[in-house]
Amino acid sequence: MDLYAPYYILADIVCMLFLSLNLYFAFMGVDKQMHKRYLAAATVMAVLYFAADIYWTISEYGTASEVINSNTILYFIMCLMGFSLTLYNLSLQDDDGSMLTGPFIFRLSIPMLINMAAILTTRWTHIYFWVTDKAELVTNPFGYFIMVLFGMGYPLSSCSIALVAALKKENYADRGLYIARAVSFLPAIIAAIMQISAQHMPFVCYGITLSFFILTWSNTISYISLDPLTQINNRAQFRRYLGGKLRDKDDLTLMIMDLNKFKSINDTYGHVEGDRALIRVARALKETCGQNRSKYFISRYGGDEFIVVISGTNADSPEVLAGKIQDRLTQICEEDRTEYALTLSFGYAKRDDTTESIPQLVAAADKKLYEAKHAL
Repeated sequence: MDLYAPYYILADIVCMLFLSLNLYFAFMGVDKQMHKRYLAAATVMAVLYFAADIYWTISEYGTASEVINSNTILYFIMCLMGFSLTLYNLSLQDDDGSMLTGPFIFRLSIPMLINMAAILTTRWTHIYFWVTDKAELVTNPFGYFIMVLFGMGYPLSSCSIALVAALKKENYADRGLYIARAVSFLPAIIAAIMQISAQHMPFVCYGITLSFFILTWSNTISYISLDPLTQINNRAQFRRYLGGKLRDKDDLTLMIMDLNKFKSINDTYGHVEGDRALIRVARALKETCGQNRSKYFISRYGGDEFIVVISGTNADSPEVLAGKIQDRLTQICEEDRTEYALTLSFGYAKRDDTTESIPQLVAAADKKLYEAKHAL
């Protein structure tokens, strides 16, 4: 074993401990949404990859059987890790769980399964690599390129998925998070390129760890600022935003709305359908107000209540904006062919001498909402 090996193994162990600790704290949280489970699965695969990398280092000058086994395991786990990361990025945009179904995941996994089968059989087929009787690893240049392309294809597609999501106008509230997720894979990709020219330097393990750190950071920021169901700003983010706006002297109007007969939707169609109704409201808000963040700030306030903060003199009046939101919500219901209609009640209050604090402004708008509800 060369002198580099202890340092290489130590780097893998440090990265394993870091990601294992990160995984532990992730599972300690109460939020077990599907996208976080996919991220946890990818993290487990990364930890196993580091373990396989240690085995690869130890067996590099071992028997022919050890060399072929270590390379097979290493690339096999690399495929699973890349696939898990792709599922994670897709799940971030699958609000109601309608996309990541079993058949879809199976179809998506077909290239990975083909690549994994080729990796497992390459010792006999020599399609990717093989080992001589002298325990020397030999690669098929074209086949090896295909194997790496298959393995890196999933992470690269994950970057593209996140980048496309960032460019969608309805994702304005979390555009920065999608961009962070898109670039999160760059450290691992750059590290892999660097290690090609310096095989015995532990660039890859550090690159992968940095990539997962960025993913975890973006996930944490999302949890702090976004409502997990509707993926729009949550109540805490609303209070931070409004607190800053109240220090300005600009015109400011607070609009509160809630779903009419929301309880009956839950009672009749179930809570899963009730969640979908809330997601439709959030979508209507995104598509109506999302094109100009300087004028409109949207958030979920709690339960079936949503808020729009209207600022500036060039924004729509509350009455006009309420009509646009309701019209778009009606169109969404028609597109989704829902068995029920979704209507909103609105209340709003303009900032003046009597509404200089968050509680005062919310109470004034809430009073108007109460009046609108009882006028039905």
